[in-house]
Amino acid sequence: DKETALLLPLVKADESASLLQLLLPEYSVVTELNTSPRKALRRFLMVPVLIVLLVVVIPSLIWFRPGLLSLLLILPLVILTRWLGYKNAAIGYNANVVEIRNGSWHSSLYRIKTEAVQTIGTRAHPLLRRAGLAHYELNYHAPVLSSSVWTSFLEDKHLNKLRTLLENSD
Repeated sequence: DKETALLLPLVKADESASLLQLLLPEYSVVTELNTSPRKALRRFLMVPVLIVLLVVVIPSLIWFRPGLLSLLLILPLVILTRWLGYKNAAIGYNANVVEIRNGSWHSSLYRIKTEAVQTIGTRAHPLLRRAGLAHYELNYHAPVLSSSVWTSFLEDKHLNKLRTLLENSD
């Protein structure tokens, strides 16, 4: 009771599917992951790059001009991190499972049975809605583990499909 176990601690990625099929066949279902559209890339990059520019450029121009050289290190690192976040953002679903992938340097894939999903929702400001994008958050029933997962800047069309899928799975 209230114990957790690490199911696949040291298994290569290509071997994990066969092991999952053997141990938990209800989770071995493959879904088509819908990734972020190309138009979402600038939204992944814009705010973090602007923040870095403001934090580094303004103080450097006022107090210490050689501080601008730090942009050569910081800016590519921020851009690479956000690009990895863009590449790893995805959602997939079918009648049995909902999969959400997120992260930047360390990508995480969550595979949740549809019957365990409690709520699914989106967050989007007006400019994001106008672009047809949204952040997805899924809450699921899990007594010990974190019960909420999210992914960012995906097309907003998935919410209606997920709601229909979850209503029909009951």
